[in-house]
Amino acid sequence: MQLTSMADGVAKTVAHFTLDKVQPQVISFEEQVASIRQHLADIYERESSWREAAAVLTGIPLETGQKQYSVDYKLETYLKIARLYLEDDDPVQGEAYINRASILQAESKNEQLLIYYKVCYARVLDY
Repeated sequence: MQLTSMADGVAKTVAHFTLDKVQPQVISFEEQVASIRQHLADIYERESSWREAAAVLTGIPLETGQKQYSVDYKLETYLKIARLYLEDDDPVQGEAYINRASILQAESKNEQLLIYYKVCYARVLDY
């Protein structure tokens, strides 16, 4: 993907433009849209724009799309969204995504993700 080799400001503009253009046919470009959204979220995260990063990631159709995402991919994405909302001091939204992750964590064998889940869950409980 060319976006990763661009400066963050340019990549952000191109990503938003691309997402706007493919929105009417998002089902046909699900994998590409997910990749663009992941990169855009990384840019927002580097800028400490936690809420924007989380909002971009919530646009990935993990449950409703044509593509079947792996349990680990969905779990990792939900945990990242939860963490981003917690960074933005929004425990309500953070808890909503931790609850989605809770359903998936029982199906995952990835130890690192399971530890990440426990850390995020503990942060929600701290609020």
